[in-house]
Amino acid sequence: MSVFAAPFAALGALLAHCADVLEPLFGGSATAAAIIVFTCCVRLALHPLARSTARGERVRAELAPRLADGRCSSACARRGVRWRSGPVRRRGDRALADPVGPSAVMARSRTPGPGAGAEG
Repeated sequence: MSVFAAPFAALGALLAHCADVLEPLFGGSATAAAIIVFTCCVRLALHPLARSTARGERVRAELAPRLADGRCSSACARRGVRWRSGPVRRRGDRALADPVGPSAVMARSRTPGPGAGAEG
């Protein structure tokens, strides 16, 4: 016996009962109407979740430019990055501050200097 046997049996009984209720209105297509009614009920039950997801995406889209510029201190704190208040480098049209910390030092130590690789 499958794991899904009991849930599908209950779903079948629910759809059969709904089809019996809808038969005076829809006749032979009462089963199809019951499936459509059931689908609409499920979608209505999930609608609040979809609204909250859309609201969260809208807030994330509003905060994305601030996060990209490094102006949001709470996001920097969550990532464990400290930002110094020194000069800001410009790359394209976005301002990027130099991070300070062990990973930044390691990244700078691996970057070759201006004369690296040139044999003289």
